[in-house]
Amino acid sequence: MENSTDKTDRPDLKSILTSAVFVLLLLGAFLFNLLMPKAEVLQSERRRPAQWPKFSVDTLLSSEFMEGFSKYASDNFVLRDQLRTLRAAMVFDVFLQTDKSGLYKDPVAGAGKFEGINEGSMQKAAEKINKLCALFPELDVYYSVIPDKSIYAERYYPGYDPNKANSILAGPLGNLTFIDLAGALSADDFYTTDLHWDQGKIAGVAGVLGQAMGFSDRLDTGFETKSAGSFHGVYTGQLALPLVPDEMVYLTSGILDDAKVLYFNPAADAWEPGPMYDVEAASGRDPYDIFLKGVQPLIIIENPHAKTDRQLYLFRDSFGSSLAPLLASAYARITIIDMRYIDSRVLEQYVGMGAIARRGSMPGEPSAFELAVGEYRNFTGSGEFTISSDYEAIHKEELRILDEMAIQRKKTSDYMMITQLEKIKLLEKILEAKDTAAEELPLPRGRDAGAGYGFAKENADVLFLYSSQILNNSSSLLIN
Repeated sequence: MENSTDKTDRPDLKSILTSAVFVLLLLGAFLFNLLMPKAEVLQSERRRPAQWPKFSVDTLLSSEFMEGFSKYASDNFVLRDQLRTLRAAMVFDVFLQTDKSGLYKDPVAGAGKFEGINEGSMQKAAEKINKLCALFPELDVYYSVIPDKSIYAERYYPGYDPNKANSILAGPLGNLTFIDLAGALSADDFYTTDLHWDQGKIAGVAGVLGQAMGFSDRLDTGFETKSAGSFHGVYTGQLALPLVPDEMVYLTSGILDDAKVLYFNPAADAWEPGPMYDVEAASGRDPYDIFLKGVQPLIIIENPHAKTDRQLYLFRDSFGSSLAPLLASAYARITIIDMRYIDSRVLEQYVGMGAIARRGSMPGEPSAFELAVGEYRNFTGSGEFTISSDYEAIHKEELRILDEMAIQRKKTSDYMMITQLEKIKLLEKILEAKDTAAEELPLPRGRDAGAGYGFAKENADVLFLYSSQILNNSSSLLIN
């Protein structure tokens, strides 16, 4: 009898070819992903992709390298956006799930992301707000919370609870006046693809604030609606679904057209004029930057048609950018402060400096002449010379400095000569301010020009207006 075997232990040619093709595909995909140009920005998600991690023995042993590589790989692979869209479609349309990692697509509220209340963060936010209140002990202070739009959704999402949030804040902020905005809003007031509210639909919010703060009779309601085109909000990219775009509208009026807007530029330590609406930004990376140029630490809106000399200090996040223009008619000046981008320890040095000085300005405001005198004193040091409003005294001081320069020219250092020349320049500025007192002169510098002015002591309101997202992440507020 012959010995026979059913099959040899050697793999057949088909198995070898299959394995080889699979390995080649994996290797090819790896090399293609490794060599393909990397995007500087993930446009659909409005963020930068993870970068290749630093390699060393320490990072390898601590798993830091592998964690970094995992993030890098998930942000940089072929057909990434298309595969994300396929996954999202499977989650919502095939498996009929209500959310994808907290992201939802609701028939009423549109796209959004729900997250529970961070009680510790909200308590910390209240503590920070109380610290700022020490800057204006005699002013009327109010606070409002902008609820997450998920509370208006058709389905229930276990996220933000306005009643719980209000109870957390009520204790530590009991000395402030709370203005509840939840009843003034609906799902229709928010964009369907973004977390923000739509400026064209929040007149009711301005009305509720006006009733509580006493400026209803000064609110302008004669707005003209303009369109800046369609846009996709942040949730379009996060969900990776082809959502119907929103329309970006903004409101204008004669008062807003004539209003003066100043932005503080930290790099230049100076205030610079700018537009109320940056329409070009509507087609940029973050379309919501159309409102007051997006991320800004300090902004001042001055209303030349104001029927009052009252002013408002508005502490806000990005939601306040679209609301502030609707309040402009109710105040002579609105100072808009974003505590995510300016430290509370230097805040008072800058608040008040953006005002445009002019003859006949608001009671209590320094004139252009007084500001120029203040700048001279800041430069020379208090007590060196007291400038009166008399031309002769100013000219006399100017001649004294020139004589001093002539006498000491040979023994005066370059630094001292530059200092003396700067004094002359500032004195000329004082004279110019006196000659052109009726003209509007913007403050040239930041903290120096505004030294000593700070917050108003009276005839002003203070409003803390924060979204639930910021209160859930109070570490972003630079309040110490």
